[in-house]
Amino acid sequence: MNIDKATALAVAEEMRTAIDAILQKHDLQLEDRKIGYGDFFDFKIKAIPVIKGTNGVNMASQEATSYIKFGYQGIVQDGTQFGTPTTLTAELGTIFDIDGVEYIFAGINPRKRKFPIVAIRKFDGASMGFPDGVINRINASSKAGV
Repeated sequence: MNIDKATALAVAEEMRTAIDAILQKHDLQLEDRKIGYGDFFDFKIKAIPVIKGTNGVNMASQEATSYIKFGYQGIVQDGTQFGTPTTLTAELGTIFDIDGVEYIFAGINPRKRKFPIVAIRKFDGASMGFPDGVINRINASSKAGV
């Protein structure tokens, strides 16, 4: 008997609900999950510790750790042919605004070339990726709060 995709997704979702509750009891957070299906069902999770920083950012997340260890410099388009190298200097947890929606700067994902800057949408907690063009906005918001 083969396990089809719909069954695998349904089982994985039920397992995630139970796993989230268990991880929360132990101050852990689900970072990633992978499922496989076909001849067998495969379910793999990756959990990280929860160390809350400013504005609820998990300081133990891969994105936060990447930013803390290595910082970030991106290319901001400013009308020149190639743009200007600009360093992101804001603290994790900085709140910035785009079109009336508030986001919380949560770190860097260097594997995402087009959208390496990670932020959490404040009203629903969804994780979002942004291009280098938001660096100046985040830096300005960081300085405004100081």
